[in-house]
Amino acid sequence: MPYQIIIALALPAFLALVGIEYYFSRLRKKPYYRFSSSVSNICIGIAERLSQLFLAGYMVVVLRFVQQHFSLWHIEAGAVSWLLLFILTDLMWYAYHRFSHTVNLLWGAHIVHHQSEEYNLTVSFRITVFQALIRFCFYLPLPVIGFPPEMILVTFSICGIYQFFIHTRFIKKLGVLEEILVTPSHHRVHHGSNALYLDKNFGGVLIVWDRIFGTFQRETEEVRYGLTKPVDSHSFLWLHFHFWLTLSENFKTRKGWRNKLKALAGGPESISYDCDRLLRKKYLSSGHIRRAVSSETAPVLYAYVYLQVALAVTVLFFVYLVPPGTPVLLSATVIVGLTLVNCGAILEQKQWIFPLEIARLATGYILAVLLSGVMDLLIYLPIFVLSVSWNYSLIRHRYLKLLYAGR
Repeated sequence: MPYQIIIALALPAFLALVGIEYYFSRLRKKPYYRFSSSVSNICIGIAERLSQLFLAGYMVVVLRFVQQHFSLWHIEAGAVSWLLLFILTDLMWYAYHRFSHTVNLLWGAHIVHHQSEEYNLTVSFRITVFQALIRFCFYLPLPVIGFPPEMILVTFSICGIYQFFIHTRFIKKLGVLEEILVTPSHHRVHHGSNALYLDKNFGGVLIVWDRIFGTFQRETEEVRYGLTKPVDSHSFLWLHFHFWLTLSENFKTRKGWRNKLKALAGGPESISYDCDRLLRKKYLSSGHIRRAVSSETAPVLYAYVYLQVALAVTVLFFVYLVPPGTPVLLSATVIVGLTLVNCGAILEQKQWIFPLEIARLATGYILAVLLSGVMDLLIYLPIFVLSVSWNYSLIRHRYLKLLYAGR
């Protein structure tokens, strides 16, 4: 079965498990899910999955090129080689994960995964394309050793799928398995901002690497999830780039190249956040979320965001299930990208969403024309845009009334 088909079929399966966990959290009155945070988690995951349509093929080409030109040995598939590859893959995962917490350039990509102040299965989706690329680089020694790309992708996928199941608060401690595997309890510690839990439990599947290298910590106190300095935003773009903007400011203001390089290669604790207020004013217009969007506080906005996320997931499912041609893929990518940006902006109740909404609908019209094959319909695009713009002027008035009603 082609890789794209497997991913397409996995999407509804993972979302169904999220739905089950959400149902039981409501049933048991556990505050494990917050609408705005869960939307942010899913939107970030959608973007990463969509980017893999463009990058996955190139990753396979790179792995094959490295194996063909730089491999030291030629390893055939077998029970011993599969076991060895799994152990090495998990070790590479540990190395990538630990460096991503201790080197600011890498932390800028990985920090997004730790921004969520909730902990549930949707947090496992919170992976950026930058993080995926960095993690891929740590696996390049494997084809040098001589492992075929197909074997590497299988073991990498196993590690990735395992990560989904450990992002939960429902599974408590698992007895003797706590001594061998990275369990939900161990990974909850990793996501904690408690002083005791910082930079602990980096393992992917096996917890043995943390025990060997001195980064192991049991769950002994209630976990406070999120960053030590909360990001306080649901903006799709800000969540991706806020740390790198801060890092850039630190790099520019430090004197001497040694200090500048320390900003890039040092750990997050070496970064000054004095520029945060100015960066928020410049890129976010305001420093804090006015009020959380939920079914109680803003039911219309809640429903709209819910539908847009469902649309983005549907488009993602479509492009994986039926790999389209380049024009269709680019149109779908633009639609999903604009949807993700606007969902974050609506969660923060920004006023600038309407030009992007009009652009998204216009791109949707183009996509519909491409799928129909009746290219002559493109001549009606200006009429469609004018019609949408007129109606959105009325919707904008209603939106602003909702926006300012809670002030």
